[in-house]
Amino acid sequence: ALALEVYPKGDIRATRNLDESIAALKAAKLSQVKQFHTQFYGANHSEFALVGDFDSDAVKTQLHQHFGHWKSTKNYARLKAMPKPVKAQAIQLEAPDKANAFFIAGLPLLLQDTDADFIPLQLANRILGGGTKSRLMDRLRQKDGISYGAGSQLSASSYEPSAMWVLYALYAPQNLDKLKRGVEEELAKFVKDGVTAEELADAKKAWQEERKIARAQDASLAASHVAQTAANRTMAFAEKNDALIESSTLDEVNAAIRKAFDPRNFLNVYAGDFANAVKN
Repeated sequence: ALALEVYPKGDIRATRNLDESIAALKAAKLSQVKQFHTQFYGANHSEFALVGDFDSDAVKTQLHQHFGHWKSTKNYARLKAMPKPVKAQAIQLEAPDKANAFFIAGLPLLLQDTDADFIPLQLANRILGGGTKSRLMDRLRQKDGISYGAGSQLSASSYEPSAMWVLYALYAPQNLDKLKRGVEEELAKFVKDGVTAEELADAKKAWQEERKIARAQDASLAASHVAQTAANRTMAFAEKNDALIESSTLDEVNAAIRKAFDPRNFLNVYAGDFANAVKN
């Protein structure tokens, strides 16, 4: 339901509902699949990264032999991630015979990963719902005892100001009202009081440790190089972000929260067997 609201129908980036997806799959023909593969599949617009002990000349030779002549006939053009403003509302979906219910909420933001507020907001997100010690987990799981898992995520484009802040929680459908109240109170406190110096220090330490571990793993490092190459960046960008994480102040983080985070602008979706929960 959240994804359906991001792009309008007819947009190539739009998400189809289940019925539309089934209809499209049934209507697809083998000839169409082959034509699409011929036109759009190829290695001429790909990025390749290899990490480890290897002979670079031998690798280049192998790549050229296997993929050098595999070219798509259509020119590559990246689709911009520019979602429409999502209408703030609450959507409740019935999912009969499901033991668990799911909550997800989305807040679109005009934010790019090079913006000054990006690092402070990522630190804020870690405090709100980025780990087992986050505020949402502490409230919904530890204090209220109603959620099996809860958190938040903030993702931002490397190419244009397009981001999404997402909240989520898994819970029993009979606890819907408690979930709504818990989330509402924690978000209000998040904006009104901000985060504490201790929370910020812990968030910085945890994030930096995760970044160091990722750079010590070949697969993660290779994926990072591919992403940076596509965005015309180098490891200097990661080094710059390391410094920004350390230098982010409490005032900067709290100011960024109040600037970007408004609980009233979230699209909230609740899915579960609520009708049966009421009967019981």
